[in-house]
Amino acid sequence: MSTGRKTEPVVTGNAYESLTARFRKAANLLQLSDSFINELEASVEEISFLFTVEMDNGNTETFTGYYVIHSTLAGPAKGGLYYVTDTDEDTTRFLAGCITWKAALAGIPFGGAKGGIVCDTTRLSKTEKERVTIAYINALTANIHTRNNTAGNVLNNAPVTDWLLDEFSLQHGASLHAVVSGKRTPNDSNSVRSQATGKGISLVTLLALEAKKKRPKKSSAAIQGFGNVGMHTALYLWEKGVKIVAVSDADTALFNPEGFHIPDLIAYSESNGNSLYGYYDAYEILPGELLTLPVDVLIPAATQHVITAGNAAAIKAPVIVEAANGPIHAEADVILQRKNTFVIPDLLANAGGIIVSYLEWLQNTLHQPWSTEQIFQRMETILHKNFTDIVETADQIRDTLRTAAWLLAVKRLTDTATVNTAIAPALQPAYSQKN
Repeated sequence: MSTGRKTEPVVTGNAYESLTARFRKAANLLQLSDSFINELEASVEEISFLFTVEMDNGNTETFTGYYVIHSTLAGPAKGGLYYVTDTDEDTTRFLAGCITWKAALAGIPFGGAKGGIVCDTTRLSKTEKERVTIAYINALTANIHTRNNTAGNVLNNAPVTDWLLDEFSLQHGASLHAVVSGKRTPNDSNSVRSQATGKGISLVTLLALEAKKKRPKKSSAAIQGFGNVGMHTALYLWEKGVKIVAVSDADTALFNPEGFHIPDLIAYSESNGNSLYGYYDAYEILPGELLTLPVDVLIPAATQHVITAGNAAAIKAPVIVEAANGPIHAEADVILQRKNTFVIPDLLANAGGIIVSYLEWLQNTLHQPWSTEQIFQRMETILHKNFTDIVETADQIRDTLRTAAWLLAVKRLTDTATVNTAIAPALQPAYSQKN
């Protein structure tokens, strides 16, 4: 059914500004002081730097790296290292902040951090990517400590986290498994971590359908983005009977009114260089068309700000689940609210990854491995509770699920910070005597 490749420009905006606006709204509703708002909003540390790497041909190339620690008020700063061609300080700052607030909402003792490298990984061999990763870590040696936890993210995979663990352990003279999540070692549940975000999104999507009195087997969905997150989301929903009628990746957008056979689609993508382009059993559509299809659930799982003030009015799905970080611009929120669109915000929807990272960190710290079933059950319990809390809070304040999620996240981090601030002075004398 596929025709020719179709493309169209994607409109984006400054995601960090949207994040800040949403945080400020919640902080003002909680009547926090200006000084405390500034403390919660500001990053602990922001670094940009250049580093040089020798390539396979013997030449050297200079890369730009970013690293942001947004918060350590709740605990270690957790965040991934990502490799993209167009990242900058604001994007890294935005992603670090997302992790802080997702962890706060989930009640996890992590803060947010993020690292970024400006590069095109399609141009790098495996050995070159490894050298780039190690050079990045070396450049940050003086600034990264065991209070931070890093994990795989955009264009990342298990070998990358293994390189990070090896280099970080070498720098500190000890094997520090708890510092890196998503590892490939036998007892570190990497397969669980790779599925976690998609699994969590599917669980939240099913809760949203239930809340709207829709049965999975009578529901349809469109998923924008068929990377690790979108792929696993599609698979889990397909297994529950949801009809996935549209999918897209960086190369193409596909539509099948009868619904895709997701295992077949995954197998095709993996055999086609992780690309959906050319898949035979579908019609090719414009990427923007996917967002406006008359489906029960729209799941943007690609990147930030794909839903804007320019296209929000055309969206027909009554439920949107934010699988990506910040896929809806703050201005589009207003339009969707007027339409009574049931938007499951990213703070809840894609928190499965950070929850499982925390559970992996906990296993490493306790030297106590858990089964896949135990891990997913713990994750489901957290997500279900937070979904219920958010819906109830939204009803109480008569506002959106997003405002409710932010209100709970900011309150929970505020409560944690207040307790930690109160405890620290009391512990100081005992700590001083011990040392």
